[in-house]
Amino acid sequence: MAWNSVKVSINDTEVSGFQRGLLFSVPFDAEISVGTILNVDKNDYKVVSIVNVGNRNEVCEIQTEELEIDKPKTRRAKVKSGKSDI
Repeated sequence: MAWNSVKVSINDTEVSGFQRGLLFSVPFDAEISVGTILNVDKNDYKVVSIVNVGNRNEVCEIQTEELEIDKPKTRRAKVKSGKSDI
């Protein structure tokens, strides 16, 4: 699976980063912690773990889990076949 370039919203700040499944790579930010919510392409992700790559405070690799949204799903309209019941 390849890395995809994405815009990540963290604490009302948007940064450029990379995504591979549920793994994100973003510039280092000391305010990111376990439990922080990330928003990418209208999807919310909860931070599960953070790795400060090389302990250089440059890049963080963030493992997440996708949050389920409790919005009701819209129903399809009934199919009208044009036939009448006899």
